[in-house]
Amino acid sequence: LGNGTVLSMQTTGNLMHTLGSIAPNSNVEFTGLMPNTEYNFQSRAYTMFNNTAVHRGVPSSLFRILTPMTRPSSSFSGSPSLTSSLATSKDAMIGVSFQSPSVSERHGNLTGFAVIATPTTGSWPVRTATLDSANLTGNTVNFGSGDLDIVGGATYSIEIRACTSAGCSDLASAGNITAVSEVPASSATNITINRTAVTSTSVEIAIAPPSERDRNGVITHYNLTFSSPLDASEIRQFDVVGNQDDMQTVILRQLEEFQTYTIMTAACTSAGCSSNVMVSSAMTLSAIPASPATRVWATAAGSTSITVTIDPPAEIARNGLITHYGITFMNPLDGDLGLMRRFNITGSQDANQSFTLTGLEEFQNYSIGVRACNVMGCSANPISTSAITLTAAPTSSYGTLMVTAGIRNVLIQIEQPALDSRNGIIGHFQVFLQRVVPTSTNVTSQNVTLIQGSDTVEANFSSLHEHSVYSVSIQSCLLSDGNVCSPLMSSNITTLSSGADAAPTLSFDASSNNVTFKSTVIVNFNGSSIPIDELNGIVVSYEAILT
Repeated sequence: LGNGTVLSMQTTGNLMHTLGSIAPNSNVEFTGLMPNTEYNFQSRAYTMFNNTAVHRGVPSSLFRILTPMTRPSSSFSGSPSLTSSLATSKDAMIGVSFQSPSVSERHGNLTGFAVIATPTTGSWPVRTATLDSANLTGNTVNFGSGDLDIVGGATYSIEIRACTSAGCSDLASAGNITAVSEVPASSATNITINRTAVTSTSVEIAIAPPSERDRNGVITHYNLTFSSPLDASEIRQFDVVGNQDDMQTVILRQLEEFQTYTIMTAACTSAGCSSNVMVSSAMTLSAIPASPATRVWATAAGSTSITVTIDPPAEIARNGLITHYGITFMNPLDGDLGLMRRFNITGSQDANQSFTLTGLEEFQNYSIGVRACNVMGCSANPISTSAITLTAAPTSSYGTLMVTAGIRNVLIQIEQPALDSRNGIIGHFQVFLQRVVPTSTNVTSQNVTLIQGSDTVEANFSSLHEHSVYSVSIQSCLLSDGNVCSPLMSSNITTLSSGADAAPTLSFDASSNNVTFKSTVIVNFNGSSIPIDELNGIVVSYEAILT
């Protein structure tokens, strides 16, 4: 009985609540109790007078209540220890050591921990390690292999949560740590030369990064070692741009023009570069040579061949590696055919090159043009020279022949043979004259010199017989060797008489007369024995008169 004032008091180890009402079914709420803790409860009744308890009843019997379990309010106690090292398997390792939360923060029996490693950059996977049974003191988790594989050189944020059967605490940061790196196990997945982007002094290269497993850390840059026949080996570093998973495009600049470069690519982490390199090659662009040659000269190697010797163009004018020479040639017989033959260089391209043109015409003055060529083509303009193939006997004695007969002389005008049958320079003509009607064994000859630059010569034979048939035989001979001559070519000419024909002085040789008198008269006589001077012309017929 009283005014309803609520009194409460607490003694050591006890919580006490006093209610001023005597209403049945009254409820009392105790707060601030420990979860997952067993408490003893008992009640006692009091009578009140002037706010003072004057009579105390007999306490009730004890009864027990176990407060329910809740998730921990803390993930760990103290400051966790984070370490990184390289395992014998060459995998980067991260070790996390921490203390369990205090008893008052556990809110029950701990069932385990979850430790989460999250990369702070990039798209590396998040790794979660669990401890199914937790020590109440020290706990250790190691990342670095299997499902807990991490990336060497990457920075990870470490978070921890403690768990009971009622749940887990909020994630708590244990700090950041960067995993140690090792040199990559491979240099790249693939190397591609961008052929369309190659210039005369640069090469563009696309690098597909090595697989994640082979990187052994974060790829920070690539080292490209390159060399050419003209350049010593050189190394250039190209830092990774953007995500290291992305294809990297790098450009080697300030290269030598028209050179084939050997390129070795190595991937690098903070610990060093891969020992295994990926080798590729690329040629800087070239243009056609600016010069055909420094000089050329040609000499006849035979009657059907000419040897051409080439002093190569200056290196600055080659615009690349000279791969071959194109030699054009023509002669007056072939006209302006401009035939071209390809001759690959042998040995050093700095050395003189000699090539032989074969299958040519005998004794022809060949115009020869030489062009230097590389992979892009041949020089625009040739350098020219000429040579004459060696001589052979002319195949014809003359071109046209004009023979004019007088009474006792013959004038012969000779044109030199056609060009394709001379086989050399014609130096002179040999002309032979022999009377064939009447027959004579005497042969008269003349050696007629051909003045160079002239096409015709004349031979004049005098003191001949009238009304006689003469055979004219001619052969042309070379200037270089007067004994090398064409076959003889012959034709006939008849000398004129001094006037009109007169009757022969003699009819026949009387001594050869043979007359037989029968019913048939047969007359045998030898007219051919009449001296030429007695004929007074050309005998065209004989008459036999029987009186």
